[in-house]
Amino acid sequence: MATKKITVDGAGNFTVLATALSDSGTDDPSVLEISGDWTSRDIGTGATVADDNITIQTKVGDEARHAGFDNGGANYGLAPTSGHCLQIDNTGCTLDGLIIEIDHSTESSECVRCTSGADPLTVKNSIFFGGTPASQQDGVYFDNFAFTLHAENCYFLKCGRAGIHAQNYSGSASYTVNVNSCGFWDNGSITDLSGGVRVQAQGTGTKTVNIQNTWSCGNDGTATTDDYLEDLGVGEVVTWNISNSIDSDNSISGVADAGGNNVPTVTIRESTSGGAEMLVVDISSAPFDLTLVDDSDNNDAQDDHTDEVVHGLTIPPTDIVGTSRSSGGSPVQGASYDIGPFEIVVAAAGLTPPEIITMLNRDKINPIRLM
Repeated sequence: MATKKITVDGAGNFTVLATALSDSGTDDPSVLEISGDWTSRDIGTGATVADDNITIQTKVGDEARHAGFDNGGANYGLAPTSGHCLQIDNTGCTLDGLIIEIDHSTESSECVRCTSGADPLTVKNSIFFGGTPASQQDGVYFDNFAFTLHAENCYFLKCGRAGIHAQNYSGSASYTVNVNSCGFWDNGSITDLSGGVRVQAQGTGTKTVNIQNTWSCGNDGTATTDDYLEDLGVGEVVTWNISNSIDSDNSISGVADAGGNNVPTVTIRESTSGGAEMLVVDISSAPFDLTLVDDSDNNDAQDDHTDEVVHGLTIPPTDIVGTSRSSGGSPVQGASYDIGPFEIVVAAAGLTPPEIITMLNRDKINPIRLM
């Protein structure tokens, strides 16, 4: 199995993701690597993953890789003008380092929609953006079949219904949702019974949600929108294990069956104003930079805990942009871990080469000029 390249300039094997995924050649790749300077979005109709155990990725340091947000058009973004951005039909898919944006207002469209063959799915170091929020629109969605979702170092914003939506509305289905070092903001602005992480259990089966080192704030667009929400039928049960995590509406206390060291009722802001608060760079205008602000006195997401492994979820060795965060079971950037997909760099001396490249990309600096 090979690695094949997707580049907008035609220098690789393909120029768009949909074509790469629909290629029927005999040398099907195990990795589709997106690289180079993307001057426009990857648009058109959505793409479908129909091969087992395929990874779709950008690499840290490559121009196609985002800098923790949409840094001005050079980075890759999948944003079809109709349908689901990406439909996963086969097992063992991994999405790494992508921006996936719903750029149309069609109801029931997802950034990623999983069908019954998709178990399991891993998403990491990626951004799921409901750019044009609509009813029943989710970041990642699956329903009515056995499934395991692993989400790590991702954030989900402005999806009309939920960032992650795990659904079982009839029959029997068991699923596990693992959310590790993620962030959820301003989801659920259109649809009731929605939120950052939404779990629906109207049918039978075992449902488990494990959450570690994650924040979910400001998902309050409707009267029945919560940061962490369950919608249960009579007699149905979902087991929530939540630790080292944040909400803005005290919803953790309403759903959590086990866990601890959670911070409730935190306000997400750009600058300190007192009280319980999580400080990020920009929630005022697109592209929305949810990088944590370095303010150890006031930022409740900063320097929070030292629990490398909780609920079977291990803090990733790097964050969403490649910043070193854990080594040998201990925090790297200071004495404690930061909550969410971003780790604050404590000093310039602690930067690793990928982190330097990320900072250059973020600030549009040409590294040649520094030599």
